Amino acid sequence: MNNINDIIEVTQTNKKVFLKINVIQFKKIGKSSKCKDDIYKIILTKCNEGVTISKKFNRDKLDVILDLWDVGLLDINIFFIKELITKLQKDLPETLNEMFIINYSRKIKYIYKIISPIIDPDTRKKIMFK
Repeated sequence: MNNINDIIEVTQTNKKVFLKINVIQFKKIGKSSKCKDDIYKIILTKCNEGVTISKKFNRDKLDVILDLWDVGLLDINIFFIKELITKLQKDLPETLNEMFIINYSRKIKYIYKIISPIIDPDTRKKIMFK
């Protein structure tokens, strides 16, 4: 997975569409502002692709698996995350069914507590650490 398009995999099982986001790939791609714009475009495109597939099952919601394997505190750009959350809430309102955050550290959960106030309260209820 050395390509920006490999950050997100869209899969479907039992009438549910899952987006698996491989966050570790952000490290391999780079941190320039152009790259961040590219990452956002890919995320938005894949989310819209997932919604299109979901509609085949009479659903318009997505389930997201956020895989934080091997992601450390220094790998997190909190400003980019805040910007990403704000954009996704604006561009994809009411799209998230559930988000499962897996392979995370205690430090990552602490960062979540810092950024969670900017996340819509209804959205926060859908985010689960597993």
